[in-house]
Order: sequence, then C-alpha cells, then structure tokens
Amino acid sequence: MLVSKEFIFHAAHYLPQYHGKCERLHGHSYRLRITVAGEPDVEGMICDFGEMKKIVKRQVIDRLDHTLVNDLIPNPTAELMTWWMWTELEHELPLAEVRLWETADNIAVLTAADAEKAKKMGAVPEGFALTAEIQKWRNEQGWGCERCQHADDVQVLDD
Repeated sequence: MLVSKEFIFHAAHYLPQYHGKCERLHGHSYRLRITVAGEPDVEGMICDFGEMKKIVKRQVIDRLDHTLVNDLIPNPTAELMTWWMWTELEHELPLAEVRLWETADNIAVLTAADAEKAKKMGAVPEGFALTAEIQKWRNEQGWGCERCQHADDVQVLDD
C-alpha cells in the first residue's frame, strides 16, 4: 500500500550546465509529493502523516524554502533535486517515490525501483555528476529528453 503527503516550497536556482534562459537566476513555487510504501500497522497506518510531515520539513523543506538551491545542489535540475531529496529521506522513511513539480506541467519522478537500479549500477550521482558510462545507460533506458536542447542533462523517470 502507498500513502503520500504533498508540500509546497518556494526557491530560486540557476542551471550552470544548461545553455538557455534557465541558466539565469529564476525561481519556482515547487510542489513536492513524498510517497511511502508499507503495510498498515496495528493502528491501521503505514506512516503517521504528522511524523512524515516533521521529517520532510526538517530534512527538505526547511533547507530549501526561500533559498538559492545552488547552495546545496550545484546543478539543481528538478531531476537532481529529486535525487538529493531521496538521499535526505531514505534513511527515515520507507520511500516509494519522490515527485517534484517545478511548474504545473514539468515534473521529475524518482521511484524506489529506479533508485535501487541506479544504486546497483553505481549510478547514484556522486556530487550529482554523471559519468559518460552512466549517461549512456540512462539514454539506453529512455531517460533522455530528445526534444530538449539539453538532452544530456535531463533525466525523466517513468512513473
């Protein structure tokens, strides 16, 4: 069973490895959905929503809200922000999915299956830098965005 909690935060960033308007400083009102998996306990819950809120607020929201995201993540694409969030939460929550809306129609999704697969391959972004071998594997998996000028910088994970 899955349960989710959503959060809103506001932050600025720029994309130093992208060549286009997003390489300049700009901001977003982000929407974040954290989904956890498990079986209901004796109280009938997988995860107490209040505890989930405290953990996500402490580990993610309080550190990103009204900040320059680049201070924590050098190249803060939505995709790499989901990785950062995953690493901040995975030891405290039974994560199933991290879904980040940068805009109403631009979403990055990292699932437990994708995270596990990447870890087995050694593809978890070390300092959020991807090697050519990992990039090739990502492209073979269809995780590139062929319509974008910055296809090598984009990782879109299927639901």
